[in-house]
Amino acid sequence: ADGKVRGAPDEVFAALRELGYQSFRPGQEKAIMRILSGFSTLVLLSTGMGKSLCYQLPAYLYAQRSKCITLVISPLVSLMDDQLSGLPAKLKAACIHSNMTMKQREAAIEKVKSGQVCVLLLSPEALVG
Repeated sequence: ADGKVRGAPDEVFAALRELGYQSFRPGQEKAIMRILSGFSTLVLLSTGMGKSLCYQLPAYLYAQRSKCITLVISPLVSLMDDQLSGLPAKLKAACIHSNMTMKQREAAIEKVKSGQVCVLLLSPEALVG
């Protein structure tokens, strides 16, 4: 890449609509296009301003192109559960954290192994433990 972030192509706007949104909120398009352009990206938006879409839309597009998983690391179990329940239906996801039983963790790992998820939410201890 030449180091430049481009404007969102039609494919990105189509994915936005497929995920149930009509338009971007301030800051989202730039963050999403940075991610899709391969740049490390830190997103600082207020609560309720759409940070989740900044990983969901790229995850959705990447999953359409190839078998891959987007990892989302979150220190808060309650936030992970909210994220999981609030994901658009087209995004298949699982989470692994310390409050889960071994059976729940194993079920989530099986979903990952069998290619049923494109987003995996992990707590930091699940990542290193």
